[in-house]
Amino acid sequence: YRQANDAKIAEFLRVQQANEAQPVLYTKTPQTAVTQAPVSSDRVYLLRLCESGNNYSNRNNATYRGAYQYDFSTWANYGGYYDPADAPPEVQDAKFAETYARRGGSPWPVCSKRAGL
Repeated sequence: YRQANDAKIAEFLRVQQANEAQPVLYTKTPQTAVTQAPVSSDRVYLLRLCESGNNYSNRNNATYRGAYQYDFSTWANYGGYYDPADAPPEVQDAKFAETYARRGGSPWPVCSKRAGL
């Protein structure tokens, strides 16, 4: 299971790097203050793929659940859902965004590195 996901991640990164090598045209936009650089949805997808196989209802582990493999104490009934695997994708994604803004990739030490976060 892990090897299949690792192969998918490697292929995704290969294609991503090829796309990044293409010239990009930028337009001038107003400067805005941000505390944390935005996270690429592609990178978040890779993190989910590594953590749970991109399965929002992942219950393969009694301790870590859902797409981002939260434990129950960290999840803390977020959005009114006791089990992270029961929460809809938008709630799990919101919790990820909140956690990432506070802690960066540290809660996902292996997969955040693989995903390039």
